[in-house]
Amino acid sequence: MASAALWSRWWAALSWIAVALALCFVVHLSTRRLFGPPITFLAGWCLFFGVLVGAFAMWGAQLHSSAWAYGIAGGLVFFLLGITGGLIEPPNSKPMEDWFLTSAVSAPISSCLAAWIYRNLLPDPTTLTAAAFTGLLAGLPFLCVTMALHLLAWRPNRGLLRLATLYLHNDDFVGQALPLLDKAICATPQDPRAFERRAFAHALTGNNTAAEADWVRAQQLDPSSNATALCQGWLALRQGQPGIAQQAFERAMAGRERDSAALQGVGVAHLRRGNASEALQALKRISSRKHGALSLTYLAEAWLAYGDAANAIGAATDAIEEMDSTHGRSWLVRAEAYVLQGKIETAAEDYNRAIWAADEPGIEDKAVAGLGAIDRPISEDEPE
Repeated sequence: MASAALWSRWWAALSWIAVALALCFVVHLSTRRLFGPPITFLAGWCLFFGVLVGAFAMWGAQLHSSAWAYGIAGGLVFFLLGITGGLIEPPNSKPMEDWFLTSAVSAPISSCLAAWIYRNLLPDPTTLTAAAFTGLLAGLPFLCVTMALHLLAWRPNRGLLRLATLYLHNDDFVGQALPLLDKAICATPQDPRAFERRAFAHALTGNNTAAEADWVRAQQLDPSSNATALCQGWLALRQGQPGIAQQAFERAMAGRERDSAALQGVGVAHLRRGNASEALQALKRISSRKHGALSLTYLAEAWLAYGDAANAIGAATDAIEEMDSTHGRSWLVRAEAYVLQGKIETAAEDYNRAIWAADEPGIEDKAVAGLGAIDRPISEDEPE
């Protein structure tokens, strides 16, 4: 691509472009039909980065100065491509940070090796054949390492579980989670998480017999886990039974007094029962390192229910600014706290943000009602 031999003849350049586009089309079509979209993305990613590594190697190899040649072939490839490629981790892969960094090392090494061979060993480096060989030698080691690492780390069931979990957050999409969880269980029948989530989905759809069977299976696969009790607690909350939820979360806390998930559940159950003081005690026991955007939002709700608007604003602000909360609940709680302080305009801004960020049933309705209570309009444009 960077070879002077290619661009010295117009027909060669056009032919190269046509072949490259045809190759991309064939690879995309064949991998999509054979393996599906995830591997199609990986194949396209490898083609793109392989061409770039080869182009940088060829660019450097043709320069007269050795310093510039290896600076581009090695330095630029490392900083612009190697690090980028090394740190890309598909969301459906298991963590392999140290392994993936080997691809960041292999890219500049293979690029420099190709440039050195082009400059010192090839009998006629000005030909298209020499350019093709240089690009191949530069890209192939990097691509082999990267593709092997991605395939070793690829975990399709992880993606299935993540998507199913998103569906389970909203009752309207629970039915779409079940086939995903069935596939995850077929792929990894020894993973208790898939059974726990499928049990939750069955319970939400009213199939209690199937839910109980999946919970039993999950407990058999991991007897030490408290995930089943946690799922049952969140299920009870979704069904408007905070007392039963509290009991389930307390079972989940047995022997795990600092378990952040169980403490969050206990705190929310107390909130739903109107016990602000007990909710605060539970949520404040969560370590600052274990707090997330949602748990901080629940802490803000507890402070607000306790009558402390200042601390409610502080906790909600931490969720929004420190944890980059995407939950409409975070903005809603802070808006209600601002109303208590008499900061009506600031509250109106947060109510409107809550409307735009609403990610669970009821948040938008509460935000609209809040704006009506303070006599402020709903913003037609998304707040900045």
